[in-house]
Formats: sequence, structure tokens, C-alpha cells
Amino acid sequence: VQQEHMTEKLKDTRLEIARALNSLLKEKPLNRISVVDVCHKAGVSRTTFYRYFPDIYGVEDWLWDYACRDILEGIGKNYGWTEGHRRVFEFMLENREYYIHTENDRKENSFLLTASDRSKAGQIYTGTIESRLGRKLLQEERTQLQYISYMYASMTHKWIREGMTTPIQVLEALVSGLVPDFISETLGN
Repeated sequence: VQQEHMTEKLKDTRLEIARALNSLLKEKPLNRISVVDVCHKAGVSRTTFYRYFPDIYGVEDWLWDYACRDILEGIGKNYGWTEGHRRVFEFMLENREYYIHTENDRKENSFLLTASDRSKAGQIYTGTIESRLGRKLLQEERTQLQYISYMYASMTHKWIREGMTTPIQVLEALVSGLVPDFISETLGN
């Protein structure tokens, strides 16, 4: 029970830091926000910040893993392909300032590079698909899944770069329209 409490406290602290940074981004650009600013807004010490994050950009990486990874892993289990991706877009839109500012300020390690790595180029869905199919994916199917994952990451990167103004319904239609039959048949659409 104590371990569970510590894990929840860690998540809560990280979430408070992410919320503080997102709030500060409504006031000024990322390149004018210091770790001290974030700590003050979140009510944590610099030591606490650095215990959880290597820098301000580490907050985005954690925020993605904390929220979006759970959503993506729920595709095919709790909801279908299109609904799952819509949930990711909605979450990102709720944290719009953060994604826009961090993506536009980053020179390397952008969303495009890290998102495709985070999803392991489709591996996040592989287990669910194989379980539902009752067999291993064929090489052609693996390749399709990998390319769909890269296209999704690229589309999301473009959406962020353009200010996240394209309506989620348009993105949702694109995501569902790209899906090969074996994905929609196993994960749901």
C-alpha cells in the first residue's frame, strides 16, 4: 500500500509540474520560462523538479507517456482505433500551449522524432492485434502498421506546427481513412 501511495504521489507531483508549465506558457514563450519559474508555480523545489525531469522538455515526454500512452494502449481493448486517436488529439488540444511552444522551440528531438519512437512504430498495437487474430502478424502487415504509425506521427507533428487549428474531426477522418482492413477489423474503428 505504501508503494502505491508513493507512485501516486510521484504522478501527482509530475502532473502539477506539467500543469504549472502549461499555465506559464499562456503568459510567455518557453524560451523565457526557467525551471525556477515552473517550480515556483508548481510549489515544488528545484531538487524535486530535477528528481523527475532532466529539463523542461522532459515534462512533454512524461506528459505524453502519462496520458497518451494509456490511451494508445487502450485501443482495441477499451475503444476502437478512431476513438482512441481522437482521445489523444483531445488531450493534446487541452494542453495546446505546451505542445505548440515546446514543438516550435525544439530544434532536435521534436514530437515527430519522439512520437514514432514512443509508439515503437506500431508495436504498441501489435500484441492486441495478434491476440485478436490468433496469429503473428505477417511481414506485410507489420510493415503496414509501421508506416501507419509513422504517418500518424507525421500528421500530428504537422498539426502541432500549424497551431493545432485543424478540427479534430478532420484528423479523426484522416486517421480512420488510412487504416488497413486487418487493423480496423481487429482493433475496431
